[in-house]
Amino acid sequence: MCRHRNQRKRDLLAALSLIVLVVASCARQLETSTEELYRQANLDLRRGNLIAAQSGVDNGSVPWREKPESEWYWRFRILQAEIFINQGRAKEGLALLDTQPPDSPGFYALACRSRTVRVKGLLRLGRVDEARTLLDAVESLVATTNQYSLTPEIEVLRGSLFDATRHPAEAEAAFQAALKHSEELSEPYWHTVSLNNLGMIRIRQFRYDEAIPLFTRAQEGFEKMDAKLYAAITLGNIAICASRLGDFEKASAAYSKAVEVQEREGAKPYLEASLGEIGNIYILQSDFAKAVPYYQRALALAVEIGATSNASKWAGNLAVAFSNLRQWDQAEEFNERARELKELIKDTDSQTYTRLNAATIAAGRGQIAAAAGLYHQVLKDAAKNPSTLWEAHAALGQLYRETGEKRKAYEHFDAAIRTIEASRAELSLADYKITFLSRLIRFYQDYVDALIDQGAVDRALEVAESSRARVLAEKFRRHKAPQRVPSVESYQESARRSGTSFLAYWLAPRRSFLWVITPKGRKLVVLPAQSEIEELVRSYQAVIDGLRDPLESTHPAAESLYNILLAETRDLLPRGSRAVIVPDGVLHNLNFETLPVAGEKPHYWIEDVTLAIAPSLALNPGAFSRDPLKSVLMIGSPEPVGSEYRPLPYAGEEVRSVKQRLVSLEQTIYEGSRAEPSVYRASDPGKYSIIHFAAHASANRESPLESAIILSSSNDGFKLYARDVLETPLRAELVTISACRGAGARVYAGEGLVGFTWAFLQAGARNVIAGLWDVTDSSTAQLMDRLYEQVNAGKSPAEALRQAKLSMIHSPGNFRKPFYWGPFQVYVGGNSQ
Repeated sequence: MCRHRNQRKRDLLAALSLIVLVVASCARQLETSTEELYRQANLDLRRGNLIAAQSGVDNGSVPWREKPESEWYWRFRILQAEIFINQGRAKEGLALLDTQPPDSPGFYALACRSRTVRVKGLLRLGRVDEARTLLDAVESLVATTNQYSLTPEIEVLRGSLFDATRHPAEAEAAFQAALKHSEELSEPYWHTVSLNNLGMIRIRQFRYDEAIPLFTRAQEGFEKMDAKLYAAITLGNIAICASRLGDFEKASAAYSKAVEVQEREGAKPYLEASLGEIGNIYILQSDFAKAVPYYQRALALAVEIGATSNASKWAGNLAVAFSNLRQWDQAEEFNERARELKELIKDTDSQTYTRLNAATIAAGRGQIAAAAGLYHQVLKDAAKNPSTLWEAHAALGQLYRETGEKRKAYEHFDAAIRTIEASRAELSLADYKITFLSRLIRFYQDYVDALIDQGAVDRALEVAESSRARVLAEKFRRHKAPQRVPSVESYQESARRSGTSFLAYWLAPRRSFLWVITPKGRKLVVLPAQSEIEELVRSYQAVIDGLRDPLESTHPAAESLYNILLAETRDLLPRGSRAVIVPDGVLHNLNFETLPVAGEKPHYWIEDVTLAIAPSLALNPGAFSRDPLKSVLMIGSPEPVGSEYRPLPYAGEEVRSVKQRLVSLEQTIYEGSRAEPSVYRASDPGKYSIIHFAAHASANRESPLESAIILSSSNDGFKLYARDVLETPLRAELVTISACRGAGARVYAGEGLVGFTWAFLQAGARNVIAGLWDVTDSSTAQLMDRLYEQVNAGKSPAEALRQAKLSMIHSPGNFRKPFYWGPFQVYVGGNSQ
């Protein structure tokens, strides 16, 4: 009996042990299943697969939803919050994080993670102050609890915080730190995110060329992680840079690749935006027909996903495209659709744009009265919308011009210009002021053309001059842009007083103009359309770039350019004249001195005149006079930086030559490794009479103030930016930029050629010598030697440069060709001494 009881006891214990083993096994299986679901959901989140990530959270969190004491409850809750934030549902994400994990050692990592995700949500909602306070607390908690694996993410958030508050240098430092620590911790995701964010900083600084390599590396990183959607978004960032740099072909190609991925991944919001941006690229190139199908697809997708605001935008853009194609029925159809969509979302503010489109359509159909009525209604509705006001005023000016109502036409053209100027004056940054007027020059062009038609030649010149070099003029106390533009009589008096002739060019789509003002009188010359002149300039520049000698075989483009631009001035400017040219548009890229003059003895125009270039008639302070010289600052022959900037074998020789020519002046010289960007400001450049650079230059077309002179590398980099030059006042008689394309990076209608020349003039230099195109440093060294020989002999910069060029023209070798002496010009317009 006792043996039976003992046996039953042993059997019971065995059964209980088996139950315990089964329960333990099930618990381990649950734990393993949960861990795998969480790992995959987290991976999907990092890859941008939000639908898959949500599915993982839904499945994995089921056993833990009622167990707030468990670690998995908090892991899934925090992951769900992050998914919400990435979906644009930041408020819902923050609501989940209102409750925090238990404050005990086992939950320290989750407590840090929860707060980190909360910072991200606060930043998405723009609650910057709360985000900053919480991030400071998170950093302290991380340090206290040794959760250093979160360091890269925290540094990325710190960088994003600085970026959101417009502190780019601090943001850059934070992202660089994240880059470093993510490498040390083998965190490829945060490493790639840091690269992308560094690229975004470059975009906001307009340094698109520097952003592209960062985005390219980020794109490659995302592709390695199989984060296809993020790779496509980064590709879209590359496309933005390419389009801003004017490389529309590259931008379109990048967007096309992004579209391919977005279509495959079913990422319709991103796809809709990319398609619309491709349409915008074609609109920027005035290729309205190609823009249409992209806008149509973007519109269809926006409607499908319920993005009504975007749908109204794409419908409106279609109306603009069809208006430019003069397909008035289609334009009206999409404009009406845009109006209806705006009504759905109660977007009454932008209905003015649809009314403006309607007026344009009516005008295009010849319905003058209806168009005028609509434009007047726009004026009434858009009292606080300057861009709509100037569009409507200018359109009314054109309408009344066509109907012969001259007084009304002038009133509305004047109103359009006043509105533009008032809006421009409110801009704080020079960058925006420059680009602002460049986009709106067509209004000035229409007004000038109308005034010429009515015989108001002097008033037309005043309107043209009112658009020129406004930012540059505002810089100088003695040359601030007046409320009223100087009269033509004042320009005439300046010509008489200085013995200088002025040639002011104005290019426009229908026809162009030249005003010639000499000490004895003035004359208007009507020129061909802008497009014809542009083609001739491009063709002649190809002749020069091809190392041809235009005197040996006259090229048709050279002959045509002389006949169009200068032939009418021949009797007004006798040989030996001094002339200041105010170029416009593509003429900023032409050196007039290189144009051959036909006759018994063919020669270049430089043989007939001494020439200087000015941004406007109002800014030419004594172009051919010179103050005494006392000192020279030379920075040149730097150490090579990377493979992109090859060594300049003759730069050292150039520095030595200038030093010998100006031996009588006090000299400060930085060359070799000492020629760093920081020495420019440290040397107090405002005290020098002459400043000379002998180095490479890098032109930034999209943001010319980010153009740079390439110097020796230091802890602060190797580029002296044009923007940095602006910050240091000068009183130099002459600044010489002996570098490739030192004159400027881009021509802006109104402001002219903007880049290093513009920056030095704005800083206060009286004369700047710089180059229009790349040339060999051996010929440059020779030209500079002869230039400073003449400067040392007492010649003005314009006269000295002319003599140096003539010596090369009359030499027997290749350097007689305009390719070698033609790029350098004298620019005037700085502060009068």
